[in-house]
Amino acid sequence: MITIPRGIRALVTATLVVVALIVTPTAAGAAATYTSLPTKCGAVLPARTFTLPGLTTYTPYSPPSPLYGVSDPAHQALILSRPNITCSWAVPGETHKLRFTITETILKSGDVSTLRTWYAAHGISPFSVGGDTLNLWYVVPTPIGNEVHVLFPRGYWYTILDKSTPYTPGAITQDAIDKIYALNPGLF
Repeated sequence: MITIPRGIRALVTATLVVVALIVTPTAAGAAATYTSLPTKCGAVLPARTFTLPGLTTYTPYSPPSPLYGVSDPAHQALILSRPNITCSWAVPGETHKLRFTITETILKSGDVSTLRTWYAAHGISPFSVGGDTLNLWYVVPTPIGNEVHVLFPRGYWYTILDKSTPYTPGAITQDAIDKIYALNPGLF
């Protein structure tokens, strides 16, 4: 098991706590499921995301080999077997070191349980943000960057692998989730 240094974990957790203060969850119907994902990378994040410190020069890019919002090969296989969108952003000319990748996936029945089992087996505990007890956030230890997952029990899975700065995953994540809420209004 990889251990996240306390300083980085504290930074990510602090970012998520700040984001939690602006999140206002609403009730959802019990039978609802996710049906829509953005169809283009330009629709995954709002323009305001790129006004965050450190992200003002980021633009979409196509990596030379596939990247996903997860580092685990089993998770990558799950993503590829489900409806998903995967997008990467980087600083022009510095794509080898400064980038983040988001993957949004619509899950099938049983996938949520499988993912929860994987997290538990790896000693990764979920936490909720902003009083939202439905959607579980996970900080996943990885040697290649900051990885944050948000698992929605009704069948949506958001992941980000951030190889640039330790404070951006929480804010980027909330911006992307806001877009999913807008595409699936009956769920919230």
